[in-house]
Amino acid sequence: MATFEADLIFSDSLNSDANRYTLIELPLEIAAQFADSSDETSGERPGLVIRGLETDEAVICTPSTTYAVRSVQTSNTMLIVRPQEQEDNGADRMVDDTTVYTIEDCVSAYQELTPCQPRLDRLRHILEGTTYRGPVEEARTVFRRIRDNAEAELYSTERLLNTVQTSDAELLEGLKAIGALEIEGVWRLLDAAYLEEALKFLLASIIVEDMPMDRLRASECIVVMEEMDTPDAVVRHILEQFSDVRTDVAGEPTYNLSEKKVGRFFGEQLLANAEHRQTPMHAFLKSWREAVPEALSIDLTMLEGLYLIQDASTGAAIQYFPKAQLPLDSKARFETLFQTRKKWTHGDILPYISDLAPSTKKLDAILLKYARMSRVGQQVVYTSRYAVK
Repeated sequence: MATFEADLIFSDSLNSDANRYTLIELPLEIAAQFADSSDETSGERPGLVIRGLETDEAVICTPSTTYAVRSVQTSNTMLIVRPQEQEDNGADRMVDDTTVYTIEDCVSAYQELTPCQPRLDRLRHILEGTTYRGPVEEARTVFRRIRDNAEAELYSTERLLNTVQTSDAELLEGLKAIGALEIEGVWRLLDAAYLEEALKFLLASIIVEDMPMDRLRASECIVVMEEMDTPDAVVRHILEQFSDVRTDVAGEPTYNLSEKKVGRFFGEQLLANAEHRQTPMHAFLKSWREAVPEALSIDLTMLEGLYLIQDASTGAAIQYFPKAQLPLDSKARFETLFQTRKKWTHGDILPYISDLAPSTKKLDAILLKYARMSRVGQQVVYTSRYAVK
């Protein structure tokens, strides 16, 4: 190992309690980006952004990943030094030309970045106040704003990124997951009743017009939806939400209507709107079958992560219990789950925790951190490791 001698002197402005500098240990994947962008002519640098409101614990985001920031204490004090500028006349230069460094700061901690789940919990709450209910209601809303001289609380992509702790790519994935669409440069949620009405009209039109459900074209669907005065953006959004998108030989997207996505939507609507959010199983299955076109099949597996069966021995009732309304934090998620049920089978709990880790191995580690595993006959059962309030 190469060594060299240097003289250290304390800066006149040094204040050991000021912490003028903060050290950040970069993960290899981020450090590699800095190394790859060393070409001064390219003008490009890795996009690292600190995101969070004043009351949030800050996260650092790349264009595709979110990192939690954690302070790590060290046993040794680290010195931040810089070479001292020498006077031109060399009057103060050391006789042996030993390099002189000025100590600018002393630190005993550094910031560590670890990949974490994007903090999208406030995304739906933000957009719920901007629900789109169709052109007629939209015109009324705009009129009321003008009359009352009120500003619209609408969110562009940039404004969402300044509010939600997530990377750019993860934000777009989160928006897609909650069914948001961009209308005139701002993101909106479709009112559930309006979406249900539009989807029913589109499905009825597809059947009446004998359109191929596996090769739908946006242009043709837009034409049949003109009778309902549905905006083009909404029609395309419905096709993207309830179909698997393909591209034909001419490069034009075609839409293969998804039984699972359509069935899941109508099933969730019935569960969410049921009295006390609980329905006798036989009544639910009957209503669900009536809501979905006969050409499309239904199956309870379509509703994974949306329901619990009460009195499993008889299957007496089905209760609405959506994963989307659970906390994103792992500890809070498990607390909510065990407050709802003291015991969970592996098959029942898995849909509600599958997003907490990127791999099965890490998910198993999280599961065993918060739950005790036992066997009841041939079945694996999980109970809380901690007292449930």
